[in-house]
Amino acid sequence: MSITSYALDLKPVRASRSFRHVWIGQTISRFGGQMSGFALMYLVWVATRSPALVGLIGVIQGLALLVFGLVGGHVADIANRKAILVASRVGQLVASCLIAALVLTGTWHLPALFVLTAVSAALSAFAAPADQTIAPRLLDPAQLPSGLALMRVSSQIAILTGPVIAGLVISTAGIGVCFVVDSVTFLAALWGISAVPRQAAQPERRPDDPEDPDDPEYTVKGLRATVEGARFLLGDKTLRSAALVDIAATVLALPIAVFPAINAERFGGSPHTLSLMLPAIGLGGVVAGLMSGKLTGYPHQGRIMLISCLCWGGAIAAFGLSTNLAVALSFLVIAGAADTCTVIARGSLVQLSTPDRLRGRVSSIDYLIGAGGPSLGAMRAGLVADVTSGAISCITGGTACAAVAIWMGLTSPNLRHWTIPRSAGQDPAE
Repeated sequence: MSITSYALDLKPVRASRSFRHVWIGQTISRFGGQMSGFALMYLVWVATRSPALVGLIGVIQGLALLVFGLVGGHVADIANRKAILVASRVGQLVASCLIAALVLTGTWHLPALFVLTAVSAALSAFAAPADQTIAPRLLDPAQLPSGLALMRVSSQIAILTGPVIAGLVISTAGIGVCFVVDSVTFLAALWGISAVPRQAAQPERRPDDPEDPDDPEYTVKGLRATVEGARFLLGDKTLRSAALVDIAATVLALPIAVFPAINAERFGGSPHTLSLMLPAIGLGGVVAGLMSGKLTGYPHQGRIMLISCLCWGGAIAAFGLSTNLAVALSFLVIAGAADTCTVIARGSLVQLSTPDRLRGRVSSIDYLIGAGGPSLGAMRAGLVADVTSGAISCITGGTACAAVAIWMGLTSPNLRHWTIPRSAGQDPAE
């Protein structure tokens, strides 16, 4: 068997010019987002020395996701998705510029940073369902797992490089420069979005879908439409099980909020060692993504999700037990690889199990779980670390996550046996 069969499948970027532009733009923008995210976490930690307040960043983001993610899902199923993405990215650009201005001038304070972070998170959540529905319209169903793998690799490269570069920038040029870079990289995201054809960004419609905001029935129909998306996800055994697995992975085992605490407890508290932890997860994700050829070609994506969640939880628990920096970082690399496999499998499963007319609404709920879960996980990790320690927070959370993965594997045959539909042009569940 050739080793090239394991390599990342690049067919999606060769087959679709629009997908290629979107992918490049998102890759650059995510790098800036990781730099600013690390800078914000470090700024709050240095100012407060409180794991709970670092975790509060995640809570604020989670509340914004809860409100605007569901709204964005409904809008993505009735409005042009390209317009949604452009408007949201411009808003995030403005918010990032304001944060940069506050930090560079030394006039920042925590409430202002938290408010602007919430605004940016709300815009991101509003756009996320539209963002997630673009790839299934640009790629053949058989190419979608590979397309999602490419998206995941770009995300993990950003996680790998962003915090490291941010750490160097903070120590040399100042923390405000990280937010400036984030602002500039939003321009790349806008460039990528500009290549999406209008037809591919226009959702499929039904005659009874709400159209006119001035229609008295518009709000009622919109609420019913949102409920319809939730009912579809909760009523599908496979999607429901996948959601529960993802909740376990993010709420119970996400360690990022306690990285500063563990760094201070065990590794001297240096910003250099702190800047290695998140990139270690990114490194594992990049390696897994680059070797995802067999992964994306394997039809039973539900099994991959279950096994990967088990490995994620086990690796996080082992990280919490580690007192040697190299060993601890190694377990984070393993965790990052498992996380990437989970995300690719879940994305394929959700998008290919949902008809296009519901993709915005279902994607909004999936995004709410995938992005809101880490926010709750940050709060859980921070609170447990405040009461006990960062290490105990990781050990208990990782063990609980692994236990849930085993339980779901034993009790969810629909998830274990789910397979990818391979016929081009097929709209699943129709």
